[in-house]
Amino acid sequence: MKNEVRKVDFLTEQEAGVYNLTKEQAMSRLKEAGVSESEQMLNRWCRDQEIDAVRIAKGAPKNRGIRIASDSLEAFIQTKSGNAIELLNRIKELEEQLQAMENNYKAAKLEIKQLKDSGIQKKKERAYNMHDFVIQADDVVVFKMNSPYKGTFKVTIDPEKNAVTDVEKRGNRNVWRQEYNPFADEEFKKAVIAKRNEHMEQQKTNA
Repeated sequence: MKNEVRKVDFLTEQEAGVYNLTKEQAMSRLKEAGVSESEQMLNRWCRDQEIDAVRIAKGAPKNRGIRIASDSLEAFIQTKSGNAIELLNRIKELEEQLQAMENNYKAAKLEIKQLKDSGIQKKKERAYNMHDFVIQADDVVVFKMNSPYKGTFKVTIDPEKNAVTDVEKRGNRNVWRQEYNPFADEEFKKAVIAKRNEHMEQQKTNA
């Protein structure tokens, strides 16, 4: 059932002292307190009994209509004002946090720019995806690789110097040919040596 303002035929003398505000007077107080300027909202609050009010049904036309309890209205205004203050304080707090984050972001961007301007760049580590890694002899390993070079490679290693001495790539008809690109890539050679040493250690452990 829809909420309605409680109806009475007349107000007793005692009730008249409680319900002592017209709707116009109540609206004036709500506007003054900065709570609302909507008469529809006042009607709703009265219907929902958030503000204590009665509707006079009988008597002279000028005496009919809604009468509102001033004490109830003041208590309602205090509640709404308190909530508004809390919300305003929370908004201010969040705005301050946002400003701090924006300042930190700007400072971080400036620092990155200064580092880049000074020639400092983050070095991207190259990943060598070597698989089917087989040690054919102490000085020869064969493996397939997907990146950054693609194909099957045979690498000759000097065991005494622990260094790559030759790199070959298998081509058509299983013919091995010298591969110049990875042979000149120091990071590639270090990765092969590390992989070969790792496999040899595993073989010793499994032996």
